[in-house]
Amino acid sequence: NLETGPRYRFRVYYNEVDEHPLKDENSQLRGEKIKLEESLVQEKAKRLRVHKKAREALEKAEKKGAFYNKKFIQLAKKVIANGKKVLNTETNQYETFNLVGEGELPFTESDPKALNNDDIDNINMWLYLKDKFIISNEAWHEIAIKANDLPNIYSIKKQINELNNEWNLKPTPGDAEGVQLGFAESLQEHIVRLQKNGEINDGETITIKLSGDGTNIGKGLTILHEKDVAMGRHDNLRDSLADPRMEMSNLKEISANNCTYKIEYFLGGDLKFLALVCGLGRANEHYACV
Repeated sequence: NLETGPRYRFRVYYNEVDEHPLKDENSQLRGEKIKLEESLVQEKAKRLRVHKKAREALEKAEKKGAFYNKKFIQLAKKVIANGKKVLNTETNQYETFNLVGEGELPFTESDPKALNNDDIDNINMWLYLKDKFIISNEAWHEIAIKANDLPNIYSIKKQINELNNEWNLKPTPGDAEGVQLGFAESLQEHIVRLQKNGEINDGETITIKLSGDGTNIGKGLTILHEKDVAMGRHDNLRDSLADPRMEMSNLKEISANNCTYKIEYFLGGDLKFLALVCGLGRANEHYACV
């Protein structure tokens, strides 16, 4: 037999596909799908809450706007005219033009609202937060306009002036920032208070404890190898405390309401403060207080 064409050989390979990895992958995808569906439900709920808050804020803003419109009408009586008289040359008589209706501009009380103790405590609390976080007067004015139950900047400034008038604050000497009270002046105020309460008699010795606390929870990280940055200058502390140190060294007796008292000083405070003043290290550390 004659062969009339080329001859070929074929090999057939069969690869068995394992179904277990596919099942695992399918199960994993199904779990991710369930998580995405749950996340979608949460996002929808969150969006509904946001819409609800926005609607409430809008309603509150509308009510507040109506309140300010009413307030403006009340205050406008003090600064604008509600009518105008014009001479009519033809009749030679004055004609009155009403700019605003008389009933729309009722008079208001000129005296400011008297503050009770709770109001003053509330203002002092906000004043403390304003100073703590260094909020400017301009920023506070904008916040007070948009927020509820916040004292306005006028009340804040008024309370600052009243507090400053209660104490004779003076800047500390030296380059470091700080303020101080006169030691003798402050001590006399305390003695007068003790005299009124009958807690001190003429000629008694007044014992005064000197203490301090330098804890600053919010202070950042300090690397001790950066000596110029990490360690404070002793000159700053010496200069800042120069006035009270001089006053206390010269003040052995003090008089108040024709009564004279001797003074005795004591150094007190926690172990850290005492170690800091004396330049010593605590029992559980290897170095002196930094």
